[in-house]
Amino acid sequence: MTNLLPYLVAALFLVLAGFAWGRRLGREEGAAAARAAAPLELRAETLESGRCPVCATPHPAGPVATGSPETGGQ
Repeated sequence: MTNLLPYLVAALFLVLAGFAWGRRLGREEGAAAARAAAPLELRAETLESGRCPVCATPHPAGPVATGSPETGGQ
């Protein structure tokens, strides 16, 4: 049993190191995806509300219907 203990400790260390590495990679990829999607979501919200996001002035044409043509802009 004492000969097996170093191998178990090494295996546990490798599993934890792999978990930490994967978590860090996932967080970086998630942050990059959020940075890419945020301007698009802000633009869509602005078009749907019909107001300027900076000064909240209504757009003269009002809200714009967004969405696919199949759903009728819904």
